[in-house]
Amino acid sequence: METLRSVYIALAVLGLGATLVDLFGAFGHASARDRTRLAASLVSLLRTVAHFALGAGCAGLAALLMGRGAGSSLAWAFGAGAAIALVARLLRGSLRRDLDSSFSPEDFILEEATVVVPIAPGLMGKAEVRKYGAASSIYARAEDPAQAFERGAKVRIIDYRDGSYLVEPADEEHLVH
Repeated sequence: METLRSVYIALAVLGLGATLVDLFGAFGHASARDRTRLAASLVSLLRTVAHFALGAGCAGLAALLMGRGAGSSLAWAFGAGAAIALVARLLRGSLRRDLDSSFSPEDFILEEATVVVPIAPGLMGKAEVRKYGAASSIYARAEDPAQAFERGAKVRIIDYRDGSYLVEPADEEHLVH
């Protein structure tokens, strides 16, 4: 039993230490796109192991302190470790999705934009659109290939095709505010 208690204490200390180090940013906060896929998978695995160790160590030690036998404490340790690791992984995935501030192409449809690089007839230019307080530069071309827009012109984004947005002159009557 003394060996099992030492293992639980080591797991709890390891799990708590690794979790605290992770909270203070030692594992990095760069997105998976900024790292190699292997490194991102390794960091994810280390986090899962740390959370499992934290749950297993604390639950196993608590079971021993309540007078449970070795088999019972191992069952508690494994169950709690797996549950903590699963919950932590689900929360991390949920938070990552909720904090994603990138826009999809559909987010700009019917928004007003300002031309920053002139759009010549049949050619592509650039426009700046503001959404939720953030400015984004987008590639734009006129819906009517014969139409042109000078720098500073107000346009309405009406569609997204082939990697660029189609725009038309901004008409205050039809803009969504």
